[in-house]
Amino acid sequence: MPNDRLKIYQTAAIILILVVGSYGILRVTGSYVNSFDPTTVRSFTVNATGDAIAKSDIAQFTYSVLTEGGKDLAKLGDENSTKGNAAKQYLKDQGVADEDMKTVGYTVSPRYQYFNCGYGTQSSDVKPCPPSEIVGYSINETVEVKVRDLKKVGDLVSGVVTKGANSVSNVQFTVDDTDAVEKEAREEAFARARAKAQAIADAGGFKLGQLIDVQEGGGGSPYPMYAADVKGFGMGGAETVPEFAAGSNEVNVTVTLRYQIK
Repeated sequence: MPNDRLKIYQTAAIILILVVGSYGILRVTGSYVNSFDPTTVRSFTVNATGDAIAKSDIAQFTYSVLTEGGKDLAKLGDENSTKGNAAKQYLKDQGVADEDMKTVGYTVSPRYQYFNCGYGTQSSDVKPCPPSEIVGYSINETVEVKVRDLKKVGDLVSGVVTKGANSVSNVQFTVDDTDAVEKEAREEAFARARAKAQAIADAGGFKLGQLIDVQEGGGGSPYPMYAADVKGFGMGGAETVPEFAAGSNEVNVTVTLRYQIK
């Protein structure tokens, strides 16, 4: 019997040791996690903006091919396609690649005949007016063009009209590789934010702890520079073509950093 009791006591002691040890491990582990909980640590935030300037290396513009006619949509579509294809072929002949031309809009709209039946007059003979009726259709195709040789922008804007387009709009200059410009702006934003955080820590008399949160705003594509300094517009076969100033593009990236206070 004494040996049996001794075994029982030993087993109970082992169980007690395991329970206490497990509880201690849980407490230590929980304390470790909580020490990095952003809601419990003392911290402060700083924000800064980085800027990057890049010279425009591509131009973009859109042109439209409009055809108006009767009710024969097939005939009207063929006519519009003929003019549109002539404009596209002109751009290809000038070195614009297929992948740099994209149709961004194609609409078919009815054309109405409206009747004036004397409304607004003092005549007592005014009769009910017949409803408006469709007398034909308009087809409009809008194409976006990317130009990589900036020296050709003026010629292309003028030439595409003489080759079938009815109008040109949204001439703008931007940067093709936006990632590189955005990276430069981001690096400057982080450098400014780190310096600002260190200055705050020095002024406040505390040490800068680890970085515990990062948020970024801004970025994206460089803001496009629209065409400026137009000195001529060679539509209709005129010898003078527009001269555009490409300029530069600016990208802004803002970062907010949260640091632990030591």
